[in-house]
Amino acid sequence: MSTATYTEVHNNFGQFFNRVIDDANTLVVNREDSESAVLMSMSEYNSLMETLHILSSNETMTDIRQAEADLRAGKGVEVNIDEL
Repeated sequence: MSTATYTEVHNNFGQFFNRVIDDANTLVVNREDSESAVLMSMSEYNSLMETLHILSSNETMTDIRQAEADLRAGKGVEVNIDEL
């Protein structure tokens, strides 16, 4: 995560915009006397939203925890990814 002032971003928006996308980096834009904002690529935003959705689903998290327990208990099955 990087930080910059509003003025820096305003004066160099294209560079900051490209850096956020090219580096998969988030940018905190600080403003005087006001709340900061975050600039991130759409792919990073979508990934974050998907993660939040998974973590908020009790059913999905139960399945993940059960799968982890099964693996620790030696109940895993080896799969060739090319055969999927």
